[in-house]
Amino acid sequence: MTTSQEPWALGFPDYTRIQAPFVNGEGVPKPEYPIGSTAVKAGTCLRGKITFSMERGTRPNQIIYGPEGRDPVEWTVPKA
Repeated sequence: MTTSQEPWALGFPDYTRIQAPFVNGEGVPKPEYPIGSTAVKAGTCLRGKITFSMERGTRPNQIIYGPEGRDPVEWTVPKA
């Protein structure tokens, strides 16, 4: 299986989404989630941070993982 930042998005209460920005390098929190296709062995996991830019005062209500050809998986973001 391979993964990258591409299938990740944030969902908002107004039904808009922000796709992962494919940003890495200097100034990005570590560890970084890979921007390119990265192999992941069965039974293992991959950790890293994806940095999203949002307008001040906005807050997502979902984290979405939607790889091509599969139904998306959605997680609810707890209220602050």
